[in-house]
Formats: sequence, C-alpha cells, structure tokens
Amino acid sequence: MEFRPLILIAIAVVIVLLGLFAWRAKGSGSHKPNYRALFVVGISWIPIGLASENNAFWIFGIVFMITGWANRDKWDS
Repeated sequence: MEFRPLILIAIAVVIVLLGLFAWRAKGSGSHKPNYRALFVVGISWIPIGLASENNAFWIFGIVFMITGWANRDKWDS
C-alpha cells in the first residue's frame, strides 16, 4: 500500500502531460468537428447505457446526440 500515492501522482502527471500535448497540438491547425458522427455515437450510446445500466453511457449519449442535432446544419452530406 506504500506505492498507492506514487501511482496516483504518476497518473496525474501523465494526464497533465497529455493535456499539454493536446493543447499544443490544437494550436497548429484548425479542426472541424464531425457533428454527424457525434449524433450517431449519441444514438448508439443511449441503448448501450440503458441495457448495461450504466448511467454515464446514456447521459453522454444524450449530450452527444443533442450536440450533433443542434449542429445538423454543419453536417457534411
């Protein structure tokens, strides 16, 4: 049990480094999100979350679905 704090600190450092990498990479160019894919992922995650009784899946599914639907004018047809 002595190594538990060290493991948590190591995980936190890795998360911070990944966040810094993503932040730096974002500045190199513009990225257009695929809202249609978000909508499809949301539609898929809602039944998966309900069937597995996993609240996070269906909640994020609803968020993704609403985000995709709200930006349906930006879908690439």
